[in-house]
Amino acid sequence: MIARAYRLVQPDAAMSGDQITSELAHYSDAANVSTWAQEDVAQLIQAGIIQGNGPEVLRPKAQMTRAEVTALMARMLKITNLIDK
Repeated sequence: MIARAYRLVQPDAAMSGDQITSELAHYSDAANVSTWAQEDVAQLIQAGIIQGNGPEVLRPKAQMTRAEVTALMARMLKITNLIDK
């Protein structure tokens, strides 16, 4: 949902297959990101919205807390200048 909202504000944020692979390559568990979500995750990493759980781990199969979701939403709103930084 956050990736869709981001694309509403930044419609030119599409990525090529190589860019997706490059963004995900930094994380040791990138292979665990579902195929359907790879572009969304890579796009949000590139935008600085997703920062992972540490510098090398995404934990894509883990459940998120309300605080983590709130942080993602806040980062997306700040990066797209929809709220003040």
